[in-house]
Amino acid sequence: MNIDELMQFVKDSVETILDKSTELYKAAEEKTKKVARTTKLQAEIAVEKSNLRRLYRQIGEKYYNLHRDDAEEALATLCSDVTATLNRIDEMQEEVERIKSELCADQDDEDDDDYDIVVEIISEDDDKKDAEPPADDEGKPDEGAVLEETAVDPDAEDAPEEDDEEE
Repeated sequence: MNIDELMQFVKDSVETILDKSTELYKAAEEKTKKVARTTKLQAEIAVEKSNLRRLYRQIGEKYYNLHRDDAEEALATLCSDVTATLNRIDEMQEEVERIKSELCADQDDEDDDDYDIVVEIISEDDDKKDAEPPADDEGKPDEGAVLEETAVDPDAEDAPEEDDEEE
């Protein structure tokens, strides 16, 4: 093999390597774009599912507030369960207040101030979580009211729960 043939062989080899490298680069670029698009769509789907859960919750809260005393048969049991749960929460909050007042009576003034600050902070956090929508003149929730967003349980099912009852 002479030097010209060797140079031509090297030149052809380099061109082949460059062509293959370009093909590999384009294939990798295309796959990367697809993976990025898939990841973006999955994130958008998760946001939409979260929005859907929030909307279902708002529908349920609004229905309960509007129809708790005259709910349709299919939802009457759920409305009574919500009422019972709210009553249990009220009872527990009353007990907390009773215990708090007993503890405050037992504490000296310095400890009492510290306890009140901690209880006040905790109560403020609970009040923020339990905020109810503004009510109109009739005591019903304002239809345009925005309910407070709560944290979404990452372990919760993606789809809303379906009851055994079919409509």
